[in-house]
Amino acid sequence: MLGLFKKNKVSAPSSLNKIALNKFKKNKTGIFSVYFVIFSLLLAILGYLIVPDNTPYANQQILEISLSKPLSKHQFIKITQNKSPQKVSFLKRIISGKPENHNFIPITDYKIIGDSIYYSVYKMEAPYDKFSVHVADVLFDIKEIKSTNKDFFEVITTEGELIQMTNSEASERIQKKHILTKRYILGTDRY
Repeated sequence: MLGLFKKNKVSAPSSLNKIALNKFKKNKTGIFSVYFVIFSLLLAILGYLIVPDNTPYANQQILEISLSKPLSKHQFIKITQNKSPQKVSFLKRIISGKPENHNFIPITDYKIIGDSIYYSVYKMEAPYDKFSVHVADVLFDIKEIKSTNKDFFEVITTEGELIQMTNSEASERIQKKHILTKRYILGTDRY
């Protein structure tokens, strides 16, 4: 019975900041808003590291697949450009992206025969849709092809490196790393 008339001690926060923080923690809309602002800030800062097209100004244009419908899927051959890759600092990559060192060509089918890859370009009319390129051109930034044989080739890259590779190794590497399938969940725009 003595406990009924006893005053309960309520410890008040010691500062106005703690009082404001405790009130803010009870406001679910305010908490959600803070998390949304933090999420938006992270997207803004890490934009070029997150987006699929991280070229400067997100300007990797592949005209053949323009206006594709949502959930469309396209197959590409990734051909290395014959120039040295540009070194870009991490800060510059966050701010303005990184230049692409490959050309992405949408294809309908391909065959690797000997030291060449034959492919058909998507949305081009026959007979202008058929192209071929040396497998070394797909894999490396070439300064010159030193020698080629039925079974192997030697190339000198733009950085002066001599590379020897068999055609079967090149074929496996192309199929693993240079033939890509991309799905466009929201479709593609005009350019």
